[in-house]
Amino acid sequence: MPKIKLVKAKIKHSKKVFLWRNEPNTIPWMASKQAIKFEDHNEWYKKAITDSNCMLFIICYDGEDVGQIRYNIDKTLGKKVARVSMNITEKMQGKGIGSVAFKLGLQNVKASKFAEKVQVRVHEVKEGWIRSMEEIGFKKSGFTTVHGEKQLVLIG
Repeated sequence: MPKIKLVKAKIKHSKKVFLWRNEPNTIPWMASKQAIKFEDHNEWYKKAITDSNCMLFIICYDGEDVGQIRYNIDKTLGKKVARVSMNITEKMQGKGIGSVAFKLGLQNVKASKFAEKVQVRVHEVKEGWIRSMEEIGFKKSGFTTVHGEKQLVLIG
């Protein structure tokens, strides 16, 4: 059985996170809808890995780095609610890695007391992902618009 684990993101992971972010299948889900420059990414990344309101992990699958999962405290929701964002490299999608990584991240966030609740924003077309969230106790709490696109909000 493949082993999935999360490791704390370090500066050495910046280039991989950048490459995953700029993959053709990822770009449509991003705010800018276009590839970004490494310099811009690296500036953001350095802040993210040192921000006390952010937990950024690298997802490892059988020893290979395959994606990232990030939790940010959303101050508009209260100090103990984290919004999650996850990206898995295209070649590793559809293998169940995201579901396992999400559960591991959720355990980590709650065990460390980083946040008491996690907010997920997801496009309605991702029905399988929505079902997965509901199966682990997340509840639909309405809709929001992110970068001009309607997204379902779940809290767990």
